[in-house]
Amino acid sequence: MRIALYGKAFESGKEEFVKEIINVLYGAGAEISIYRPFIGNIINCLGEDIAYHTFDGYSQLKGNADVLFSFGGDGTVLDCVPLVRDSEIPVFGINLGRLGFLSSVSFDETLDAVRNILDGNFDVEPRSMVQIVGSEVLFDGINYGLNEVSILHRTYDSLIEVHVFVDDRLLNIYWCDGVLTPPCDEAVEFEIRSMKDLGFNMLRKHIKVEPARWYYHCDKIGMIVWQDMVCGIDKLNLLLVSVLPCIRVMSVKDNLYSLFGRKDKSFRDAFEKELFDMIDALYNCTCIGCWVPFNEAWGQFDAKRIGEAVKSYDPSRIVDHASGWHDQGGPELQSIHRY
Repeated sequence: MRIALYGKAFESGKEEFVKEIINVLYGAGAEISIYRPFIGNIINCLGEDIAYHTFDGYSQLKGNADVLFSFGGDGTVLDCVPLVRDSEIPVFGINLGRLGFLSSVSFDETLDAVRNILDGNFDVEPRSMVQIVGSEVLFDGINYGLNEVSILHRTYDSLIEVHVFVDDRLLNIYWCDGVLTPPCDEAVEFEIRSMKDLGFNMLRKHIKVEPARWYYHCDKIGMIVWQDMVCGIDKLNLLLVSVLPCIRVMSVKDNLYSLFGRKDKSFRDAFEKELFDMIDALYNCTCIGCWVPFNEAWGQFDAKRIGEAVKSYDPSRIVDHASGWHDQGGPELQSIHRY
């Protein structure tokens, strides 16, 4: 049987497992072909007596393999799609990653599955493919994709690792459970309550608006919220927003619309409308103690006038008209960011 091997870099702890699979293939007399960029990742898994061919892409693979073994995670299986295309070569997914939605079998069953494949004891499960067809050549001609949905009776709370370094030294590895989107309502409440337990009584919702449920938990737990308006800007002026504040130049007039990235009047009008739309949407959230129209001069314009308009519209809350720098003397306090 002709077996093609494809994959990406994997953890060193999986080398013995991969080596065992290759030895099973070699012992059964399989004709092995390896994707050329993958050879460097499995060189330590190849015995000196193991002969193999190489291939670089679809044209060399088509007609020269009976099954393609994909070593890696789900992303690696998806990367096989441009290689296989319409060749009808079955893909056997061997999960060396963390999820394995597209894996053919579980980790513990892999070796038995390999032996069954070599004996011809397997079924091919058709998968749905999509293809983009147009007048232009798209994606360098690799216009195929896998149309796949997986439903599993288990949870995967952490899909992403964040490696944090300080001075080029690894500080910690964090597992993100939802990046900017909490995975469940309990996680939303847990985050806010944790801040409360740590002694904080105020959270600044920085240039972002949350779903109403987030504010509900702040109301319920008793957490004050300083609510920013989402920034908008034509082009960021680093001199204005970074350099000048660091040398304590913090009073540039914000009616210089081009300087602040707000030259387009329709852009300014839309911002004002959406600012008051946000206030209307969140007005009844009792946790909100402060409105912040502008932060650190990003897209700032007419902050004094807008701050006064916000204060008039909602006199029950504090207004920080220009948070950080370039204060225009508007309501209701002067907040200076010092880094």
